[in-house]
Amino acid sequence: NPGAPGNVGKGWTDRLSGWKNARYNLDVIPAGNRDSVRLRFALASNDVNPSSDYEGFAFDNVVVGERTRNVLVENFANKNNSASTALNNYLNTQFSNEYNLRGDSTDFKLIQYHLNYGGTDDLYEDNSFDQDARNFYFNNTQTPFGVMDGRLGQHDINYTGTAALTEINTTTIERRALEDPEFDVRVDTVATTADSLNLAVKLKALIPFSKAVTVQVALIDDGYSGIDPSYRFIFRKGLLGRIGQTITRTWTGVTTDSVMLYPKNSIDIPLSGLDSLWVIAYVFDSNTKEVLQSRQVRIYGKRKSIITGVQGENLNITVHPNPSHGKSYLTIDASVKNGSWQLIDQRGVYVLKGNLSESLNENLIDVTGLANGLYIVKVNLEGGKVAYKKLIVENKQ
Repeated sequence: NPGAPGNVGKGWTDRLSGWKNARYNLDVIPAGNRDSVRLRFALASNDVNPSSDYEGFAFDNVVVGERTRNVLVENFANKNNSASTALNNYLNTQFSNEYNLRGDSTDFKLIQYHLNYGGTDDLYEDNSFDQDARNFYFNNTQTPFGVMDGRLGQHDINYTGTAALTEINTTTIERRALEDPEFDVRVDTVATTADSLNLAVKLKALIPFSKAVTVQVALIDDGYSGIDPSYRFIFRKGLLGRIGQTITRTWTGVTTDSVMLYPKNSIDIPLSGLDSLWVIAYVFDSNTKEVLQSRQVRIYGKRKSIITGVQGENLNITVHPNPSHGKSYLTIDASVKNGSWQLIDQRGVYVLKGNLSESLNENLIDVTGLANGLYIVKVNLEGGKVAYKKLIVENKQ
């Protein structure tokens, strides 16, 4: 490493007959000095190299440009786990440092999931199904757990997910961000009501690609830091199902080779504020799980939708007895075999959940111990259909 260029101990040494691709992050140059940048190539050799065996060196295709890969870090946490809090704070600091370094942007995106590993976590209970689906995709059984761009196993280093404090750092994030992405992801909003979301997601291959890919669009809430500074970019819901939408085709990599997706959804998730909602769209290799590109967009002025009507009569959905004094039953058409139900309180918090019985058309909802009041039974059916029924709880005091 002759002369330590840029006062950074980074270099390379080897004997190579082909080309070596070297990349460097220029963000480390102070903003005030960027109009006087010089590129210097420092070379050195020892005195024992036989002169007849080495034919020299060459440089080609020197380019100064913008990085285009966004790095997605997924953090699986539990609010009762001190190690999880430490990882939350560490990743939030990494995010803030990069944001401050670049002034107003970052190519480091963050999603914080919550699990019940380590104790009951209400942020997990709000939407356990979607968070479990993503967590099980990585075969994880603990918190904390952190994954960068879906990479587990040997890459530039060996990623385990269980040692995220050391595996996900400035160097590994920078190294990943300097790689060219395989895809481009664009997210546009379509005008709609304040309690709903209508998106246009464009996926375009930048190189020929023949493997199956999966696309997911995640709703993220970044308004909880006032409650707990370690809570940032909290996962709320996946708009393309629990795993995402898989696309199997051959991508040519030409500029016109793209796919459009149009996810729509009412804002049926708890939100901490009108301007706290973000959307992160990402595409990953369905086999290796590696995230190929991601895009983050902030959504302003959204609020949780208020359920004012009763839906689902066409499926003969009933909840009885209603009011409930301890136990009620969700009865649904016998033709419905797959699905789940959730009980939502007036704060928008999911307080109970269960799967629809495949053998019986009655499903027990035990509200013993719940506070008296109005609740909503949300029934999730195949094909993304959702039905709602009201339930009044009048437990004896």
